[in-house]
Amino acid sequence: MDGLSFTIFQIGHGENDADYNFCGYSFGDRDHKTPQHVWMEFPYLCVLIKHPKEGYLLYDCGPGLGAQDGRRSPESCRINPAFIRREEFIDLQLKKLGVSVGEIR
Repeated sequence: MDGLSFTIFQIGHGENDADYNFCGYSFGDRDHKTPQHVWMEFPYLCVLIKHPKEGYLLYDCGPGLGAQDGRRSPESCRINPAFIRREEFIDLQLKKLGVSVGEIR
């Protein structure tokens, strides 16, 4: 589609056991009955879509405000901790791109 564009940017990162993201990542078998778990770091990504008729849209905006300090349950923070610096929040990422929050549909 003419005029359709995408920008992908990172909004911090998370960490967890690889099995949490990829079911069966370290499953056992007959010869390896006790697989080792793998703790991994992964980026939170957000996609800014510029549609020629609809304007700006955001897709998969990450965990958002409060992800590190109480919005999520203690259990969720223990299993899947989030690390987001203020300069990585969506409003500032959009500002770097010259897009205001009010322009998002």
